[in-house]
Amino acid sequence: SRFVMVCWRTVMQCSSFTLHDLRTLPLVRAVRQGDALYTMGHFGSALELYSRLLRGEQTAVDAMEVRYKIGLCHMRLGDAGLARKWLLEIVDMPGGHFWYMNARGALLEAGAGSSNPKEILAEAGTLYADPLMSDYTGMVLSRLTHGYITRGFDREAEILLRGRSEMAGGK
Repeated sequence: SRFVMVCWRTVMQCSSFTLHDLRTLPLVRAVRQGDALYTMGHFGSALELYSRLLRGEQTAVDAMEVRYKIGLCHMRLGDAGLARKWLLEIVDMPGGHFWYMNARGALLEAGAGSSNPKEILAEAGTLYADPLMSDYTGMVLSRLTHGYITRGFDREAEILLRGRSEMAGGK
């Protein structure tokens, strides 16, 4: 740390000047620094920062947020197994919280590595039934359907489209 004071066209006089480190929290929470790395596509660096944060002291909500973000980093780095492990830790915590809901949706995406769209729909069905998750689930299913189409898996895409349509009709 360093202290810099600059004066421009002004005379400054100090007598008995003392500077104390008050150990205040930084202006930007460390987790937001990880978010910036993640947003820039530096998933490995973000993962490293989030992992260090998890070893420190935090509230239960902060721990849920960091676990969620570690799971997302693993997903973006192509390790769906580790992503699921971290996301399941949140889902096993008491439900109803913002990070719990997001983890349930991210688990659906992490499970999308499955080549069986019927398995994806089975997991999506329980999420879609939850009014707080139905829009998000529909969005994830659209992304997954698009992914199947772009990779040439038309039959799988059709199964997801039909399943999503049935879910929407059942509301």
